[in-house]
This record gives sequence, structure tokens and C-alpha cells, in this order.
Amino acid sequence: MPFFTSGDLKNHYKIEGKGPRLVFILGTESDLRQDIEIFKSPLCHHFELLSFDPRGIGQSTSQDEKRNMFTYANDLNLLIDAIG
Repeated sequence: MPFFTSGDLKNHYKIEGKGPRLVFILGTESDLRQDIEIFKSPLCHHFELLSFDPRGIGQSTSQDEKRNMFTYANDLNLLIDAIG
């Protein structure tokens, strides 16, 4: 699976499917090492699904221990900018 790096953030993400992009944000403390059912759903026939491990969770890493909704949203914005 691919990784995106920005500063000290190494962000693990997954993209599958065809169509307009739809961002799927995993629940608290979930990560992409788990079998995520949405990637097996019919949504993949209609949308390109993007999901990611937030910083400090799963295979994403960061030296910054400050994690909150602002940093998670900013990380998603950086990821979307990087992958287009």
C-alpha cells in the first residue's frame, strides 16, 4: 500500500474503485491493517474510495504527539493535495 510523506508525517493510505473520489474516514483507533468491508462493497463500482490511517495509528507515523481533529483534517488535506 502507498505512503505519503510530509515533514515528519508518514501517512499510509489506500485507494480502490472507479469513479468520483469518496473519502472514507475510519472509526476511532481503526486502521487499514484490518479487513475494511467498504472496499468489498458495491461502492467500489461507482466511486474511487480513499481511506487512510491517521497519524500515530496503524502504519502512519509522526513525531508530533499532538493529535486532534484539526491535525487529522489537515493531514487529509495534505494527502488529497499530494495525490491529486
